[in-house]
Amino acid sequence: MILFHGNTKHIPTNIKLPVLLIILWITYTNIIINHALYYNFGIPYLPLQKFIFIVIPFFYAINQILKQKRVMAPHFIIFIVTLISFLLIELHHTKNFETSELNILNRWLLIYLFFFMILNLTRGITNFSFIIEYFVIAALINTFIIELAAFGFINFPLHYSIDSQRIGASFNLNAVADSNAFAISVLIIILLIPQYFNRIKKNNLIIISIALISLLVLTATRGSLLIITFTVIFYLIYKYLSKNIVQQLIISIFVFIIFVLFFDIISDKISQLVITKRVGNTSLYEEGRGMQILATWYNFSNNPWFGVGYKDAAYGIYQGIVQSKFQYTQILASSGIFFFILYIFFLFKILAGKIQMLKDPVTIILFTTILIQFAFRRPDNPMALFMFISYIYNKSVSKNHSI
Repeated sequence: MILFHGNTKHIPTNIKLPVLLIILWITYTNIIINHALYYNFGIPYLPLQKFIFIVIPFFYAINQILKQKRVMAPHFIIFIVTLISFLLIELHHTKNFETSELNILNRWLLIYLFFFMILNLTRGITNFSFIIEYFVIAALINTFIIELAAFGFINFPLHYSIDSQRIGASFNLNAVADSNAFAISVLIIILLIPQYFNRIKKNNLIIISIALISLLVLTATRGSLLIITFTVIFYLIYKYLSKNIVQQLIISIFVFIIFVLFFDIISDKISQLVITKRVGNTSLYEEGRGMQILATWYNFSNNPWFGVGYKDAAYGIYQGIVQSKFQYTQILASSGIFFFILYIFFLFKILAGKIQMLKDPVTIILFTTILIQFAFRRPDNPMALFMFISYIYNKSVSKNHSI
């Protein structure tokens, strides 16, 4: 294993295989590989993808449930209440459903299904490092293929945007970049709880993190950059505060000297990166994202209790603005303040569980990472892995009564 000492040979293949299929799906690796094979060798896209990557793992999970005579479905009640509430509000607004209106519902159903399957497949297994390994390796495969295409070594449906100075594709590369950001966050989480995830090979972690970040530079994905920046800064502050006073003083002096001597050089190099330019140019009043936020906010202000419906959340304010990728105002405008409170509570339950867990560094990273992602995108499949880690970690902390 490239990340961890030891091995997982004792884990049966009928558990590893479906978990691997799920990880490939939630990291979009199957899509990336399909495109690479088709555009380079003419191999047609893999048929029956949902059957292979979702239905087969689901059957494996059901088999495990039947053998154990027990089903694990944590957070199921709050999950169902949230989705039914959304359905009722949408039914009130539209009297019928369209794909756009059910978009958030479909995403959450898949995310919970992946969480449900991984949890039931791995029940009773104490070493979950192979799941993290699969996730990180899948992100690396995506990065490798996309970068080969970006530098002209293979054919791939990539394009370079002159206006934004970044690569794009026929599908959303931001989601792939987010998977990389999630992978880096998970690696940092492992550093906080090495006794649970086994001892990590730190040299490999550094090399892997640099490789994963390289995709973010090419795609210039702001949300992914903010996720990684927050996670790294939080980890460094946490480690700093855990030192004694003498160590803190030495670190502070060293950082201050580096800051004074190299600030201009470092800040100049960082400012030249396209991704930091995009972050710096992001404004509430920019055409596109800023208008999306304002449009949904205006609609929420006029309909604060039950909103105007998901499809119409940004409708009628600015020409061409029909939705907001900023999930907070999108949910407020679509379903109103009561559903928004329920929605945030749902996120809190699946990623934190209890109020006291918000003091825990691992929980802070998990919860805040999702909150940051929702500033730029809707809920996405890799969240299933965060839900899994959160649940297992919460159970571990509760059992040991210590962090």
